[in-house]
Formats: sequence, C-alpha cells, structure tokens
Amino acid sequence: ADIEVSEKGGEGVIATQGGRFGGWGLFMRQGKVVYHYNLAGVQRDEVVTPEKLAPGRHTILLDFAYDGGDIGQGGLAKLSVDGAVAAQGRIRQTLFSRIALDETLDIGLDTGTPITEDYQVPFAFNGGLKTVTIELKPMDEATAAAAVNPLKSAMLRKILQD
Repeated sequence: ADIEVSEKGGEGVIATQGGRFGGWGLFMRQGKVVYHYNLAGVQRDEVVTPEKLAPGRHTILLDFAYDGGDIGQGGLAKLSVDGAVAAQGRIRQTLFSRIALDETLDIGLDTGTPITEDYQVPFAFNGGLKTVTIELKPMDEATAAAAVNPLKSAMLRKILQD
C-alpha cells in the first residue's frame, strides 16, 4: 500500500477481507500499522509496528509466508515500512475454507462487521490512500492438492491423529 499519513496521525483501514467471524485486516491504529488475523472469532493473531509512522508518504508491505503442506496451516507475517521490516509474527492457523460469504474485500474503510472489536466500522482511513496491491503467490503442490478436497484432507488429518 502506498499511503499518506496526515498530520493528525494514521488511523483507519487500509484493506480488510472478512469480519467479526473470520478474516484479516491491514490498518493503522494510533499511528501504528497493524495486521490482524481473525480465525473464525476463536483465535486472533496480530502483528503491530512498534513505532508510529511519521506524517508523510509511506509504503506498507505485508508479506505472509504460508507454512504450506496442507490447508489451514499458519505462517509468518512480516510488516515492512518503506522497505525495512518493522515487525513480524506468527499467524498460528488460517481458515481452511472461505473467509466469509457475507463480507467483502474493502479498501480504505470497512463496510461490514469489524475484523476486530478494536474499532468501529467504517473506520475509514484518515490519510491519503494512493494504491493498494494484492499479489497472490502460487501454492506448493501439497497445499494445492489439499485445497482441491478440503473435507477429505480434514478427515485424513483426524484419522492420522486418532
């Protein structure tokens, strides 16, 4: 995301997909960049930059490196600001199926339910939002095979655990 932080400080949604019952959000809270992952309202993981962003133009990058091997695994989330890694953390588990059927992918504000109870919708970004680019990476072979039939994959995991 290419953003402009106002003199008032950064606040609001950059991008979010899903809502209260599962999804992810990239936003600014009290001047800091936040990546929040909501696993169906049961488990939440958050990566937050330690420093507030200064007023002015910034490039924010969230890089999510999925563990792979099967669906629903976790991964490492890295937040970079202006080309330097500012924060990173583990997302312990991801949703193995659709994020939400009744929520949308929102840019610049949240039009559905909030991804976290830390803000009230629409939580519109108070600075300038120049561009947001979402780049999907290819899945590894094992993850792609598991994604074809998630029920079969889940049943196999259960059998192997027992």
